[in-house]
Amino acid sequence: MVLLAPLLALALPFLVWPIELFFPYPHIVEEIAKGILIYLIVASADKVNKIAAVAVVGVLFALSESVLYLFNIYLVGTSATLLQRFAVTTGLHVVTSLVIFLPTIKSKKLIVLGVVLAGIIHYYFNFYIKTSVLL
Repeated sequence: MVLLAPLLALALPFLVWPIELFFPYPHIVEEIAKGILIYLIVASADKVNKIAAVAVVGVLFALSESVLYLFNIYLVGTSATLLQRFAVTTGLHVVTSLVIFLPTIKSKKLIVLGVVLAGIIHYYFNFYIKTSVLL
């Protein structure tokens, strides 16, 4: 499963985008989706570095999400805006992926705590970005 995780991380933003159209809370939808993917990594018996696999999932999720936003970049800015967005959201998605994963080292059941914490971090990140851009 760990080897399939990067491919799923690349597809995930395209799968959750329609859900976010009806349930406009990306901090919840995206973190639950990543939580499911990370749970599959944690539950696998593969002998690979799972921390590295989770970090790769965060990077590829951010890359794919930035490609998704590429379709609407002309509404909010230029190609420089896209590069800035990718740089900033990559950090967010790697950190939130690790926040989801780290409690599972103690117990797989704690992934729920990780998803909640990641959702809170993602919410405040979006809030900060939205308010700083509007100023």
